[in-house]
Amino acid sequence: MTEPAADICIIGAGSSGIAVAKALHNKGLNFDIYEKGSNIGVLAVQRLSRRLNEDHSSRKARSLCADQ
Repeated sequence: MTEPAADICIIGAGSSGIAVAKALHNKGLNFDIYEKGSNIGVLAVQRLSRRLNEDHSSRKARSLCADQ
């Protein structure tokens, strides 16, 4: 059995694209979702990683200052 053709096209599989896809799925609508990268949500992961690194760096700096 083949899937019906998509009626809706979602560009980008970041947080907004995934949220739209979930809402469309819940309504039973057919859609295709396209992402230029190899993974979904890459921008969110990169931002979180950057924040965690910055937080770790600032803690390390505070710790070094406290040791002196």
